[in-house]
Amino acid sequence: MYTAPKSNACQCEETISDLILYSMRVCMQIAAFLIAAQKWSYVGVGNGWNGPSSFPLVDILKKPLGAPKGDAVVIDAKAGVFTREFEHLSLKLNVSAWSAEFTWS
Repeated sequence: MYTAPKSNACQCEETISDLILYSMRVCMQIAAFLIAAQKWSYVGVGNGWNGPSSFPLVDILKKPLGAPKGDAVVIDAKAGVFTREFEHLSLKLNVSAWSAEFTWS
């Protein structure tokens, strides 16, 4: 399971909170993309616009994914809970709880 990275470089609590919120938002964006992704789908995640540096390569995108084993499965349509399996990843997205679980094999 992926958890938000922690940084020792921050100077204040507010900055740490901002980084954690950013990490959570990136995880949710990537999870939502992977649930719906089809052939020729691409994603860029970031925060605002500052040219190419707005889209840093985040650690979660460096991990092996592999081909999808099938389409997403709707677990609970009302709550927005979905799962999808890839060769090297099991993914669960819960939109109403604002959570994403990435489990690599």
